[in-house]
Amino acid sequence: MDNPSHQPDQYCIVIVSPRIFSSKVDLAVDFGRDTNAANPLLQNEIETIKEIGSLVDALNYMAKKGWQMVNGYSVSNSQTALNEQHYLMRKAGR
Repeated sequence: MDNPSHQPDQYCIVIVSPRIFSSKVDLAVDFGRDTNAANPLLQNEIETIKEIGSLVDALNYMAKKGWQMVNGYSVSNSQTALNEQHYLMRKAGR
């Protein structure tokens, strides 16, 4: 029997894109197609991550919010010829 009050695990991806000719990076977070636009709280999280500017600070911020890193991997960006770093994060359901 399913517990109706149980919330499933949530997943998101923190995306780190290097800037050309700069040591700085751009940060983004993807909570999924359905939730990004529909949830104003997640929109606030997306904007906060964009403003952080440091990968370590972004991962620490996500950890404070209850997210755990599951996996990290590189994705080649054909437009810039630079590799983006993707960090899969999970928040356990309750």
